[in-house]
Amino acid sequence: MNAVAQIVALTPEQRLIGKVLSADWTAGSKRLWEDALFLDIDWSRLFNLSGQYKIRPMMTAALREAKWPGVPPDIRTAILFAERKCSQKALLQLSLLAKIISAAEDRKVRVITLKGVALSLRLYGDPFIRESFDLDFLVSPEDEQNFEELLVEQGCAEVLRDPPLTPRQTAFLQRFHHDKKFRHGESSLVVESHFLLSANRYLLGTDFDALWDARATVSLGNVKVAIPGDDDLINYLGIHAARHDWDRWKWIADLVALYRKTSLEELSRHRERAARVGNQDLFDSWILIVSAIAGASLPLPSVNMASLNKRAVAIMKSAILFSSREVTSANLSDSSSSFGRSVRRLKMKRSVRYLAVELLALFHRDDDWYALNLPDQMMWAYYFFRPISIVQRCWRSLFKPKNKEIKRLNSWL
Repeated sequence: MNAVAQIVALTPEQRLIGKVLSADWTAGSKRLWEDALFLDIDWSRLFNLSGQYKIRPMMTAALREAKWPGVPPDIRTAILFAERKCSQKALLQLSLLAKIISAAEDRKVRVITLKGVALSLRLYGDPFIRESFDLDFLVSPEDEQNFEELLVEQGCAEVLRDPPLTPRQTAFLQRFHHDKKFRHGESSLVVESHFLLSANRYLLGTDFDALWDARATVSLGNVKVAIPGDDDLINYLGIHAARHDWDRWKWIADLVALYRKTSLEELSRHRERAARVGNQDLFDSWILIVSAIAGASLPLPSVNMASLNKRAVAIMKSAILFSSREVTSANLSDSSSSFGRSVRRLKMKRSVRYLAVELLALFHRDDDWYALNLPDQMMWAYYFFRPISIVQRCWRSLFKPKNKEIKRLNSWL
C-alpha cells in the first residue's frame, strides 16, 4: 500500500476494500478480519464504494464474518438489501445461462462464456460471491447467426435504437463494435453476443479455435459451460479492465484469484506472451495495480521488474488516480464521458495500427449517427458534423452545471 500512498491517498474505506479484494474467496475458505480495518470507516461511503466497484457480495460477506463491526442499523439494512438483489440477479443469470448453453449444445454451436456467474464459479466455486451484471458469450465465427437465432428462441430480443438506422449504416457501424446486445424479455437480463474479444484487434486479437482448444469448463447442473482457460483469462481480464479504466475493482479480485495459483515461471511466460503483441507495458501495469490496491503477495521479482518499467508505472498511476475517485452525482458524467475515456484509450498502447483503429472509432460515434439519422445517400455529411460534435461536447464538459443529478447512481442501490 506504500506504493499507492505516493500516488493518491486512499481512504480508510478504500484500504478496507483492498483487503477484501485480496482475501481468498474460494468456497469453504476461512477468513479472519483484523479489528483495525474497521476503524474510522464512513459506512455510507463504504456502501457507495462497494456499489461503484461492484463488490457488494464480497463486502457483505466480509462484514458478516467480522460480526458487523460498528455498522449502523440503517446501513446494515441497505447492505443486506443490495446483497439480496445481487443474489436474485445471479439466480436469474444461472437459469438463463443453463438454458442458452443447453440450446447451444443441441445446435452444436461453439460458445464460450466470458465473465459473469460462470467466471464466479470458475474462480471461486461460488456463483454468488462475484457481482455480475450481464451474460457475455464469445461465439465461433461460423455460428454467429445460429447463436443469435438461438437467443431469440430463448426469449431474447436485440437491443435496437429508435429510430433505427438503415441496414447499410447499421452494418457499417458494426465494424467498430465487438458484440451485439440482446435483452431477455422475462428477466430483463442483458445478453451480449461477442464476435471479437475487443473491438481493436491490435490490442487483443481473437483466435476462437485457440481459445476453444484451451478452454476450461464449469458445471451448472448437468450442463458444462465453457470458459477461457486460466492463461487466456489473465490476458483477457487485464485487457478488459484496462479498457474500462479499472473502474470496477472486482477485476482486481479476479486477477488476485488467478495470480494466487500462478508461479513466477508462469508469470514470466505470461509477460512474454504480452510482449509478443506489444502489451508488455499493460501487463506490468496490471501487476503493479493488483499489488498496490490489494496488497496481494505476488512474486517479488515480477513486481520489481514491473516497477522498473516507467511506462507501466505511468499507466498504473493514471488508472489508480482515476478509479480511486469516489463517483458522485457531480463528477459521474466527467468520469464516464466517452471523450475522456477515448483519450485515455489512445494512451494505452504505442502502436500505429492500434492508434489508427482508436481514432477511427472515435470518429464514428453511434449517438451522432442516430441523432442525424441521415439517408444512405447523405452518409458523407456525417463527417462534416462530427468535428463540430466533438468541440460541442468538450465545451459542455468544461462548463456544465456540477449539481446535475445522474440517474446512473440509482443503479448501485
